[in-house]
Amino acid sequence: MSLSNSLPLFFAYLFGAFLVLLLGPKGKEKENEPYSFLRFFPYELYGDSRGAFRLFARLGEIITLLADGALPLFLLLNYHNALAGEVPSYLTGLMIFTVLFILSYFLLTLIPASAEKAHLSLFFSSAALSTMSLTMEGFLLIILIRSVSGKGLLYIIVSLLFVLALATIVLPLNPKMKHWAELERVNERDGTQSYRRPHLFILAFSEWLLTLFRSVGFLLALIGFLIVAM
Repeated sequence: MSLSNSLPLFFAYLFGAFLVLLLGPKGKEKENEPYSFLRFFPYELYGDSRGAFRLFARLGEIITLLADGALPLFLLLNYHNALAGEVPSYLTGLMIFTVLFILSYFLLTLIPASAEKAHLSLFFSSAALSTMSLTMEGFLLIILIRSVSGKGLLYIIVSLLFVLALATIVLPLNPKMKHWAELERVNERDGTQSYRRPHLFILAFSEWLLTLFRSVGFLLALIGFLIVAM
């Protein structure tokens, strides 16, 4: 993978993440309700994409997902004739899992948690697909680094990819997920009681952890493939 291909991909992903993390919460602030990554879902960051802040935050999400999908495509273009068909077979699987993850995750940020079965299914599938693609990126790096020097850093990157893959698949298996919709009771000043989300709303927080693990994994894999190509 050439430097000319990887750097625009790297900076495009960072730019997209910047739009999401900076402008998304600002759109929520205009509703006089500060956004918390511990309590609110990713789809609540974008809302209906109306208003400049939320529109550009959604655009940032699309940029990151397109960059994510471009990585296996660039790798396929660079390694389609490599290592007697071993690499192309990995890349084909990687591309399939990546595209399916992108579709699943994008729908996850569109469908609200009120559609419980659909939303949970998308969360579980996004976690499983991200785990598969991160794992395949790790194995692909192992294949490619057999013939390069300075393997120490690359093996560290591979190990981190496997750790992220394991951490991702554990997210939906958290026992607390069985009670994700439970709210906490609050005593109001007028003596009435109301219900609100706890400080850490487990499903919403887990979806942001999925996003974080995916982002870190993408950047690590991109750096690893760049080092191999140098």
